[in-house]
Amino acid sequence: MDRDEHVTVALNTENTPLIQHVTSQSCATTALSILWYFGDDPCNNLDAVGTVLFEAKASQFDSVRFEIKGNLYSDITVKEADSPTDKAIRMNIRVRASSETALNEVLAKTTSQLNAGYLEAMMDVSEIEMLKYSCARAKIVITYPRVSSSFDDLIIVTPHGTFEYKAKERQLNIERMMVYLGKGSIKVGGSVSDYADLKTGTGDIGGWLLSQGVVKATVRSGTINLDIDSEAPQKLDVSAWSYFGGSEVRLRQLFEGHFSLTSVFGHTELSVTKDGDTKVHYATDGSHRQAGWMSLSESEPEAMLPRIEVFSFMGSANLTAP
Repeated sequence: MDRDEHVTVALNTENTPLIQHVTSQSCATTALSILWYFGDDPCNNLDAVGTVLFEAKASQFDSVRFEIKGNLYSDITVKEADSPTDKAIRMNIRVRASSETALNEVLAKTTSQLNAGYLEAMMDVSEIEMLKYSCARAKIVITYPRVSSSFDDLIIVTPHGTFEYKAKERQLNIERMMVYLGKGSIKVGGSVSDYADLKTGTGDIGGWLLSQGVVKATVRSGTINLDIDSEAPQKLDVSAWSYFGGSEVRLRQLFEGHFSLTSVFGHTELSVTKDGDTKVHYATDGSHRQAGWMSLSESEPEAMLPRIEVFSFMGSANLTAP
């Protein structure tokens, strides 16, 4: 069985019915159930254009993973459907390439599976010679319905591009979200209940998250600027690390737990709302490091959680709490 046959069998079984639409301008495309294409940025004269739409009922799967291999560019957005009656999860991919040959070669390297509630897609373009002197990129929009909108896992792995997660009227309840970018910015705005791991090599991480668990943000070169809200702040475990850039975390709910702010070549700043009742106790209080705990009482919290760690090697490390 060759690769295309495997994709067709995996995605078109009685238990996993799918609807797919593939259209192309200026070239014929391979009819794959899911496509995403990424190319060098910036790209000019991208005249070969293709659009692929993948859709399935929200009840068919509860976990999504996208992975791209190769030095290619992608813009990925996860958002709520525009229509309140829409009950499908859709992946709308608009592909632009500098040549028909480059477009078709990338399409041929796309594989996908939908098994046991888990949707996995991979595009391995690392060995496509055409992309050394051609160019392509894509805009991927993943929409979810306003009903039954939940994922166990949402995993995005891409070497170059942007990722945005935004809630509209209803928050998509993701239990675990992992976004790993080699280069590019991450913007979030919604609920990730248990575990959020956001990483980029070069770029910024920003936005807000509603969390009841772990939030990890890591940047090698860039800034972190996050607002954290929580319905269970006693379970929060937040870490924000930027090596070459500033790190700033703002808490929207009362925080009673331990904190640590560190800046090797910069300064640290802890801001607490003046009209609040929170008392700050310092174990260490200096320009490059502040650590201790916050509480409504004079006693140090015995539990390990909640805790906040903000770090910057070369930049400021700031924490704001109510």
